[in-house]
Amino acid sequence: MKTNRLPVYAIFLLCVLAGFAPFLMAQDPVDEAGGEEAQGQPDTRKFALFLEAGGGAMSLDNIEASIRNSANFSSTTVVSFSDFDYGQATIGWQLPHDKGRFEAVYNGHREDKYFMSARGLWAQLEPDSDAGDEPERLPMIPWWTMEIGNGTLRSEMFLPSWSTDRDTDGDGVVDLNEVFFPEMPAVAIEKPAHTDMQNSVQTYDVQYRRWFGGRRYGGSWSAGLRYLEYGGNIPATFWIQNEAIAGVWTNGGFQNPLIFTQETTGFGPTTSLGFEINYFRDRLQFFGEGRLAFLIQTMKTDSGNFFALLQAEGNALLSIPANVSSEFDKDVWNVGAEVGARVQLLSGLFFEVAYTINAYHDTVLLPTQLTIPDVPARIGQPVGGVFRSQDLAYDGLRSSLSFQF
Repeated sequence: MKTNRLPVYAIFLLCVLAGFAPFLMAQDPVDEAGGEEAQGQPDTRKFALFLEAGGGAMSLDNIEASIRNSANFSSTTVVSFSDFDYGQATIGWQLPHDKGRFEAVYNGHREDKYFMSARGLWAQLEPDSDAGDEPERLPMIPWWTMEIGNGTLRSEMFLPSWSTDRDTDGDGVVDLNEVFFPEMPAVAIEKPAHTDMQNSVQTYDVQYRRWFGGRRYGGSWSAGLRYLEYGGNIPATFWIQNEAIAGVWTNGGFQNPLIFTQETTGFGPTTSLGFEINYFRDRLQFFGEGRLAFLIQTMKTDSGNFFALLQAEGNALLSIPANVSSEFDKDVWNVGAEVGARVQLLSGLFFEVAYTINAYHDTVLLPTQLTIPDVPARIGQPVGGVFRSQDLAYDGLRSSLSFQF
């Protein structure tokens, strides 16, 4: 879901610019070439403190948590998030004689709430009484659906069917458009659920920044180190049985959805390059910046305890404790960019608003396939899994206030 606060920020920025228009237009009676030296201000020649704090709302791209059991069982799960709360804080030390600034920068995103949509797909039909022989297997069709949002879990199971009188093309093969779905579910579950999954990502940058260019057009570059930390939980659905048992799904009743706990940390160098366009004696600035970081990253995920079902000899049904986890090291990139405007409210006090994009590559680790025991001899062996990483990509608006002492 994209943020819908753009009009609010735009109106607020226009009000600020309108309110300070007379101040912006008031030209100082000094020559531009003289700059601050002509005014006798030694601010750029002393050691000074810089502080900045801001926040906003960010949107996050959807996360896919689909899991495949086999050629006959799979699930599709998409997790979407409402606006992430965003916070920023910077403390810097301006070096004398325009020699740049050392900065410690914190950026944090925290989940507000989430929505999960899932389907359990099974390549097997339940035949009608008049269908005769068991219908042939066919591509995956949905048997279960689940939605979680606003603190409520809703799960339903339908019994799709096919019969020869629905074979509209007469080829004797089950086609998806020939499958009949009843209006009422065979099973319906509604229960309370978590309102958020506590996902959050933070970056801590320590860097040196230096400015270049002239009074009207210029820019800055920075170089330093970044530490990244991500933690949270991603829900997923799963068929917990082997091929011999009729479809049993993590429906929220018999067994809850799987919750994959995430833990990711990374460390490495970071750099940025930006531009500034100044108007009205630097009282209004338009700016942009691109940032790049290269991290050595460790990703961990754990499903917690759940159980699988196995049909043994004599049709005995066995409940098998299970857990799946993975840890993976990888070299990754963080990329980001922003554009915005900055207004000087008072001497040394600035307000800015910017549109920003941040992409933390390969931060989330989730399984795409799980293999559960299919014979009693495999009981006690770990659940097998194939995992892949996904990105966290944010975009939205932020605003901040900064003060240069």
